Amino acid sequence: MSGKDDHNSNYVWTPKSEVQIADFVKQFRPSLITDDLAPWIWVSNKDDLENLESNSEAAALGEAMKLLEGLEKRLKDIEEDDTIPTRAKKGVKSKKALRDEAHEEIRAGLKAISIEYKWTYGKWLLFPSHEFVDGTWSTLAQSVAKGPLKAAGVESAKVAPTPSSADEGEARPHLICLYLPDIYDIDTVRKVLEVLLTSHGLEPSSVKSDLYTVAGIDSNHPTKLRSTIWRPAEVIPGGVEAIKALKAQYKPTRKVFSKDGRPAEPVIIEDTSEDEKVSKAVKRKEKPDFPPPSSKVVNHGDGEGKEKKDAEEKVPQRPSAKEGRVPVKRFKSAAMKFRENDIFAGSDDDISD
Repeated sequence: MSGKDDHNSNYVWTPKSEVQIADFVKQFRPSLITDDLAPWIWVSNKDDLENLESNSEAAALGEAMKLLEGLEKRLKDIEEDDTIPTRAKKGVKSKKALRDEAHEEIRAGLKAISIEYKWTYGKWLLFPSHEFVDGTWSTLAQSVAKGPLKAAGVESAKVAPTPSSADEGEARPHLICLYLPDIYDIDTVRKVLEVLLTSHGLEPSSVKSDLYTVAGIDSNHPTKLRSTIWRPAEVIPGGVEAIKALKAQYKPTRKVFSKDGRPAEPVIIEDTSEDEKVSKAVKRKEKPDFPPPSSKVVNHGDGEGKEKKDAEEKVPQRPSAKEGRVPVKRFKSAAMKFRENDIFAGSDDDISD
């Protein structure tokens, strides 16, 4: 948790609060609260939200910034050194290999700074879509307050409310952070992930350090340093398949649906900064283009598909008057006139000869 003005006391629940947690999440829904009222909605199972800013953390941030400045210079030198090949040669490392080495050294250095200054706080990140954020937040907030996430080691959680700007609105997902006191404690990190998968059926995106957040390390950082500490597949032995197996153990008591009846699906976004407030919009999947029903694709053996009319699917033509049948005159309905922008269309009974 970072920043002195990170929370508004009206949008914070703690065990000292006069309202029950179930009533709190009903009253302050992230889909209805806008970020001009509060930057975050908080829930903590501690009596008070800690103010984590201190002189020692200011010193830690100073050291972290020096490391990042050194990394930026080192990467620039690698890029400009013509003696370093783009592709690895026998006994000579490539530019990419040297960049990766530099990144790993800085990651290790930032971890050492966090441990030395006892600034190991961080969070699991989740990105529910706007239509499902209320249900997801309600479940997680109550679990953090007095449920399995509290037992697993999560101390607090926050959710980003709805953007107040009209052009952003509901187009982008929300961010939920589940805070841990030590993100380098892999056993606790893993336990929280297992609870999310088996008890709540949710797969988070990644774990990010508060030091990384304050230092401005995100997906747009000039060093291209990875902005997260852990991803789910790196935490659970067995990786992706083990995660699927754990998630399959989840037995929901009720399913959450959107307004149009679609079941909730997780939104996974990699390496997005907490401070960016999820600037990436969820892209809708485009429907594939299919050939019209009156044609089919024929392979002529030259590797290209060509359209050919299917005689069996042709619509029969109406006989003309010359063929002995007079077409029946059909008057346009009022609805049809309206669709054709006939502003003078009357009722269906107003048709004149």
